[in-house]
Amino acid sequence: MSGKTILLMCMIALLSACAPGLLAPTPAATVLPTLTAPPTSTNTPLPTATETLLPTLTRTPTPIPKPTLEIFPFGKFEAKYDGSIVGNTFNPGGTWNGTFDNRHRDGGTFKIKGFQIEIFSTGCQFGGYDPIGIYAWSFDGETLAFKRVSDNCDVRARFMRLEYIYVP
Repeated sequence: MSGKTILLMCMIALLSACAPGLLAPTPAATVLPTLTAPPTSTNTPLPTATETLLPTLTRTPTPIPKPTLEIFPFGKFEAKYDGSIVGNTFNPGGTWNGTFDNRHRDGGTFKIKGFQIEIFSTGCQFGGYDPIGIYAWSFDGETLAFKRVSDNCDVRARFMRLEYIYVP
């Protein structure tokens, strides 16, 4: 016998002594374990909104400003004033018409310069005021608002300070 054969036989003997089932042939009729369904939960409820899972920080939320669209909106806008409906319709040609409870109130022309509107009112002109008032405007997609920059016509200023909602 060669040295390799003796070494191989020693290794087989050693493995047979240390792990007797390792080298034994597997019987043909081995029974495999059956699979069972995982254990079902006992319907443990999920945490409720009032339960604190993580530490919470106390802070005052910062209000998110409404976006301002950069293009002046044309069309009809209405606001409530002392139980009445005030309307302003701005036309693309630079004319406007104001109504009070669907009756003509005033009208004129306007010019847009960035976020300012110069509004000419025939009613203020006939009342002895400067016919042109200048206002900063903002529009968030629904509400059109004005803030007086310079205007000595109190009647126009009273109606321009309202927040107007777009009327389709």
